[in-house]
Amino acid sequence: MVATPGGTTITAIHELESAKLRATLIRAVEAATIKSKSLNSAKINNNQKLVL
Repeated sequence: MVATPGGTTITAIHELESAKLRATLIRAVEAATIKSKSLNSAKINNNQKLVL
């Protein structure tokens, strides 16, 4: 990432960080990963063809 100290991009990044956006995005990706794994397990358990 390129952000000039004191510039508009870093100001926006600091605002997003103060609102805990990074942690929220990480939790969203983790939840999607868990759901994907459970759906994949259900397909395998039902003897359905695994599609990657």
